[in-house]
This record gives sequence, C-alpha cells and structure tokens, in this order.
Amino acid sequence: MAKVYTGRDGVMQLAGTTLAKVVNFSVSSNLETLETTTLGDGVRSYSPGVTGYSGSATLLYYKDDSNAINTTDLLNKLMKTGTAGVSSSDTVELTFRWVDGTDNNDIKLTAYVTSASIGAATGDIVRAEIAFQGTGCSCYCIHWVMTVYLGTHGEVELQREFNGGSLFSTIDTGDVNATKKRFSFDFDHGQLITGDQIVIKSTDGSALDFISSYTDSSVKKFIHVDELDGIFLYDSFAHAVNGGTSNATALAVPGNSIPIEVIVENSVSRVLAQVNGFELNTERETVDTTALSEEFRSRANTLISGSGRMNAFWEYTGDTTNELPNYLVELSLRTKVGSQFRGKFYIKRNDYNPSGVAARANDEIYYDFKGVITSCAVQFAPDNTVQITADFVTTGAIQLKMNLTVPDALLQESSDNILLDQDASAKLVLETDQ
Repeated sequence: MAKVYTGRDGVMQLAGTTLAKVVNFSVSSNLETLETTTLGDGVRSYSPGVTGYSGSATLLYYKDDSNAINTTDLLNKLMKTGTAGVSSSDTVELTFRWVDGTDNNDIKLTAYVTSASIGAATGDIVRAEIAFQGTGCSCYCIHWVMTVYLGTHGEVELQREFNGGSLFSTIDTGDVNATKKRFSFDFDHGQLITGDQIVIKSTDGSALDFISSYTDSSVKKFIHVDELDGIFLYDSFAHAVNGGTSNATALAVPGNSIPIEVIVENSVSRVLAQVNGFELNTERETVDTTALSEEFRSRANTLISGSGRMNAFWEYTGDTTNELPNYLVELSLRTKVGSQFRGKFYIKRNDYNPSGVAARANDEIYYDFKGVITSCAVQFAPDNTVQITADFVTTGAIQLKMNLTVPDALLQESSDNILLDQDASAKLVLETDQ
C-alpha cells in the first residue's frame, strides 16, 4: 500500500532500545571527492574518496516511572567526570527507524557523540541537543513498500514531423552542381534542417533525373543543409549529420526543369542528447453546470490539454546517433511547415531497475504525445554552461504507455514450461494483447 511517511512514523534507538521523547533527528552522509585532473585536461575529473556519516537529535529531558533518564547514556559518552576524556570505546549504536506496520526501515550506525547541550529556561521544556559523528560503515536496512526513482535515468526521444504541410518548388538545370553533389530549390531559410528525412516527388510524374541514374518519380533521403541552403542527399542519418561529399548521393544535371513536392517523413525516434531536465503538465478543463437554487457548485469534465519544458546543454555537432539539442532552436524557427514533433518522455527505461525485482527490469513507462515548440531560449553566461530551454504545448492525445514484461508461456504448477511432443525445445505460448 502506498504511504507517505511523517514524523509520527519515526523512531530513534540506542543499542536496540527505543529512546523516549525524541523531538527530531536527522542523519546525513557525505562523500569526499579526490581531484584527478591533470595538465592538458579541459574538464575536471574526480575519484570517490571516503564516505562519512553525521547527524543530530533533540530529546526532551525525561524521567520515566522507574526514575531512569532518557538521555543519560548519550550524555555520559561525552560529559565525563575525571581527566580520562573520551576513549575509542565510547561509541554508541544508533538506529533511526521509519515504521510502517510490520515493515521497519532502518539506518544503523556506530557513532561518537561530538556535542551535547542541555539547559533550562523559564516557561520552556528542558531539552537535550545531541550531535554525533559516525565511524565505520553504516547499515541501511530497508523494506520499502514503494521504490524511489531518480531523474538521472529519464530520457527524451523526439521524432521529427511536419504539421501536414508540403513545400512546392522547381528544380532547374542551374540548381544542380553534379561535381559537388549539391542542389537547391526555392524554400524559406530554416524550413528544412540537417538530419531531416524527406520525400521528394515530381508533381508531373516525371523521373527525378537530377539524381544520377535514377528513373523513379519519388525518392526518400536524409539531407544535409549548408549555410547557403544547398542540399546534399544521404542514405543514413549519421552521414547526413556529418555532411561532406564522400557519402553523398551522386547527382546529374537534369534535362528539364522538374516541379517537385517535398514532405518530411521521419519514421524513427531518436534520443535527445544532453538533456538535463524535462517536465510535462496536464490539465483538464471543467464547465460549471450549477443550476439555480443549488447550494453547491457542480462541474463537468471537458478537454485535456498539456504543456511542458525541455532543458538541455547546447550542442550542435559531434553526435551522429542522437538528436542534437540545437535542433530545438532550429525547430522553433520553422514557419511554413511548423514546429511540430512527436515526443516520448521516459519515466522508467528498460535498463533501470531500482526496485530490485528481476521481473521489472525490462519495464518501460513513458508519455507519448505530439507537441509544438512555442518558445526556445538560449541561456548564455560567462560563468555557466550554454543551455537551451524549450517550451511546448501538446496537440492531440496524451498517452501514458506502460510496456510491462508479462509471462509469455502457460506454466505448470512447478513453474516449468509445458513442452510439446514434436519438439522438446518448444513450449505452449500465451496469446497476449500488445
């Protein structure tokens, strides 16, 4: 059962015995890092050093029915008579526990009491303030009903899309440079972006003979767009991002002008590189249906809308597999064909399994939707990294998809597969909904 823990669930123990009248406690851990940066490095590097633990607690000064003081054993580890002082044996065994029924979620450590204070004031309860420093390793004994997931394992996948519009133009004989494998046609700057996969069709059914030895009337290729809006054609996204002529499709000067229609048809989602955060908000609109004479308002559900934001470190080159963050800046400037994209925002990937349950290792949970970039900001400061913030709104359905690992075979009571006579390695398989 889901549960949010409060202070009522907290328990502090000393040597296995629960301390009475604990007002609060806190435990913190820290890791020292050792710098391994050397001459010539452009980025600092570190190695993990020593881990430490420390904390504090506040207890009401309390005497129980047997005349025992709840803070005695703690205070005596630091407040000593004589001149011997604190020795290595003056440690305490502390347990910090969060209780949920029969589940005890414990942090256990051995510590020295490093400070203790107690006083009295008119109109106030006497309290003992204790601080401690852990020594040696801690034990984290926990039986969570629910698992905590970290944002470091999230992911954003984008699929490039047009908003349904097409570009119409003409490829003339003077638009093709066969030697440089480059061609151009009239389109507004920024409407086509390096990495786009486009379909070029001749609107009169003629062959696209500006491509060397090509006789069909349509072709699908990845493109690289240079600074003068010249276009190179490639067979792969990686080659398109790299550019150059070595992997570009060979061209030929066409015999006549070719009227064309250009559509972006990217069918593959790619991970957006350098993402350091994202958010997706959904909101359901309601309509007031309160009638006269009613004492309480009533409402009816109507439309659901969504909006969100992506944050990424800016990058424009060097990655030929993932979508580069500079694409968001280019996408926000598209006017004729729109700034639309299809996104998958992953909450859990199939390589991340903090639950520790083997059956959940390959589960995937993500939002799937279409969106439109509404604004894009580049944050540039001399004392910080260059970052991009892109705001978007969703268009159409917002789906939360869960690809869960499910059994694919009908099993016996012993959990063994039901094998088939004709093939000892075959098993009876379940038909499942996908």
